[in-house]
Amino acid sequence: MDNTPPRRTPRRSRLYIDIDDTILARYLPTTFLEPRPAIVSQLRTLSHLFYCYWLTCWPWNQDRGADVKSLMRSFYAVDLLKDIQYMGWSLGHPDRKAGAVLDPMVPQDFWWLEDRLDHEELAALQRAGKAGRYVEVDSLGPWGFADACLELFRRAGITENDVKRVGGSMRLFRKEEFLSPVVVPV
Repeated sequence: MDNTPPRRTPRRSRLYIDIDDTILARYLPTTFLEPRPAIVSQLRTLSHLFYCYWLTCWPWNQDRGADVKSLMRSFYAVDLLKDIQYMGWSLGHPDRKAGAVLDPMVPQDFWWLEDRLDHEELAALQRAGKAGRYVEVDSLGPWGFADACLELFRRAGITENDVKRVGGSMRLFRKEEFLSPVVVPV
């Protein structure tokens, strides 16, 4: 087996990723949050295509309770702790998370995967001319994150070859292909 790490493509921008209602979702309106299908492999692929940052209410690390580190450990994805950085933001900022994304001290070439933004966040992105950099993730059902990633790839000009070049597979993002049987040659 070849243990050579996948070759990375030049990273073109930052990617901010939320957790609740984004990588975790309710499959039905009355259920609790659950991981989306193939989420770990999708995050690994994204982390090779972008500079990825968690932009979430979840704390990075704490002594008790849920945090980003314990979530990734529970997914058997501790490698993502070094590949996806944590982006701090102030809940008291009038633009909420958008205040962190639009901070003039951080690069402005970014994309943002998040469930529906509140009015203040969307208005801040519109004022900055960056609303097209936000890709809404459907918070209900298993496929919202994968569908949003496909839209992100379309907007960012990322091709299937780009995904393959970093060791990923578009099959993990396309629900019809993901659900179809894999034929293994004998």
